Amino acid sequence: MEKETLKGEPKDQDPTYEELMGQLTQVLQRMEDPSTPLEEQMKSYEEGVALCQKLENQLKSFEERIRIVNQDGEETPFE
Repeated sequence: MEKETLKGEPKDQDPTYEELMGQLTQVLQRMEDPSTPLEEQMKSYEEGVALCQKLENQLKSFEERIRIVNQDGEETPFE
């Protein structure tokens, strides 16, 4: 199911940092539940690792953008 923007249009962009953190929180809650079967725990672990990698990539992008702003004295688009 596609996410939609406030105007009802499909959302084509990647999830935000906050959305990814919310997903990671849900994964952690599933993993902390003692009634979760081991196989599902492993799937959750793999999903959590993938989410952490996405979060790390976003942080690296933000860090690079900050460097661009600091070096030039004004903000330039980060691609």
